[in-house]
Amino acid sequence: MMNNIIIERLIMTHLMKFEKISKERVARVNQNFIPPASGIWIRPNIIPGINFISGIAGAPCTREIGTLTIQVFDRVNQGTANIKEFCDELGKHLSYYQIYNLELLSASLVFVAVDNEFCQYNVILPYRYN
Repeated sequence: MMNNIIIERLIMTHLMKFEKISKERVARVNQNFIPPASGIWIRPNIIPGINFISGIAGAPCTREIGTLTIQVFDRVNQGTANIKEFCDELGKHLSYYQIYNLELLSASLVFVAVDNEFCQYNVILPYRYN
C-alpha cells in the first residue's frame, strides 16, 4: 500500500504532543537546523522496513513495518542523568501508542557516542501499520 506519508504524519503529530520538547528543538531530516546553545534537542527518523502480506481474503492485506529512531542530543560535560531521564519519558510517551492502523511498540534506549560537542542517545521504537 505504501502509506509512508500517513505514517509520518501520525507519528510526528503524537511526538509533538510530548510536553518536554518544543518544535524549535526538533531537527527534521533534510532540513537546515542549528542546534541550540544549551539543552536537549532531537532528530526523529522514520525508517520504513520491508513490508509483507499479512493476510489474503477478498484482497491482500499488507503490513508495513519500520523503525522510529529519535536521536537525542545534549551538550558535552552535562552528565547523563538529564538525557537519560528525557529519553525514558519520551519512550514512555511513545511506547504502545495506537491510532488508526498504526501501532508503536516498545521503546529501547541506546547510547551512541560522545564527541567534541554532543552526547547522543537514541530512542528506538519498531512500528507496524496494517
